[in-house]
Amino acid sequence: MVDLLPLFLFVVVMVGTPGPANMVLMTAGASFGFSRAIPFLFGITCGKLLLNLMMGFGAYDLLEAYPIILEGLKYISAVYVIYLSVQMARQPLGSAADLSKIPGFGAGLIVHPLNPKAWAMMTIAWADYGGRIEDPLWRVVIISGMFLCVQLCAHSFWCLAGDRLMGLIRKDRTKTLIQQGLAALTALVVLIVIL
Repeated sequence: MVDLLPLFLFVVVMVGTPGPANMVLMTAGASFGFSRAIPFLFGITCGKLLLNLMMGFGAYDLLEAYPIILEGLKYISAVYVIYLSVQMARQPLGSAADLSKIPGFGAGLIVHPLNPKAWAMMTIAWADYGGRIEDPLWRVVIISGMFLCVQLCAHSFWCLAGDRLMGLIRKDRTKTLIQQGLAALTALVVLIVIL
């Protein structure tokens, strides 16, 4: 029997701490409210699930053979997540938000494939913990399932935190400053991750 506690603790720390996905989810919750951001949240979660499945079925071997791919993804991802945060910072808050401009499932689906922190944490998970699970199918099920469960909880928390933060503030000007501050913080986190 494989001890899964180290893998679980690794996933909780990596998924739960601030990074591009969590910050963009907090900004989405602050900008549009938790319920309107749910499709975006599910898109982000499914994007990571797809990446983990790809890692389990051969992408890890490809990245090991061609690390330049990972390097290129790092910069493409930074541009995309910064673009998303700028778009959210420019949106009116609450009921005045343009519903057609709320990022949906598709926008969320590509956040993790373009997230340098996601690639780093998955590479470590598959390299350091994947080898401890002998059966290849169980390796995919355990690692992908663990990331999925932790993400549903952690990503929901970050999105809800953004929504609740705005619920505590009464002045529209202060809400706008917080929304723009969260977007700027998202961009800063992305820059820190890639540098």
